[in-house]
Amino acid sequence: MQVAEPDGVEVHAAAACRGCAGDLTGAEGVSIERRQVFDLPEIRLRVTEHRIEHRRCACGQVTGASAPQGAGAPAQYGPGLKSLAVYLLTRQHLPYQRCGELLADVLGADVATATLLGWAGQAAEAVAPHTEAVRRQLRLRGGRLR
Repeated sequence: MQVAEPDGVEVHAAAACRGCAGDLTGAEGVSIERRQVFDLPEIRLRVTEHRIEHRRCACGQVTGASAPQGAGAPAQYGPGLKSLAVYLLTRQHLPYQRCGELLADVLGADVATATLLGWAGQAAEAVAPHTEAVRRQLRLRGGRLR
């Protein structure tokens, strides 16, 4: 089904008449036929450069701004890529090597297997309190879900 508000519109105008080959530039438009193509957007990594300014005070002291959270190294992957990788590993059950291959093939992100292992471990640590709460509830109910 077509959507009312497409993400983009491209207008294609006839340049010459099919009957007499006359120039149609500036000719009156009579109607528009709409055709919509649904496709994936270009999938690529988006790189944001954070420039950490250093400024010299009148006293001579140079002070640097603080780097934003998530930009602690000169180059690193962000939370979106990490989340995708952990999803592929834990929900789609891709083996680590294949997950790395997919990220490289589709995004050009050459992520080492050891890095993927680290991200999965970080995700497990982040949800550990919730996992333990669920285990506690199950123990209280004799291992049964309601």
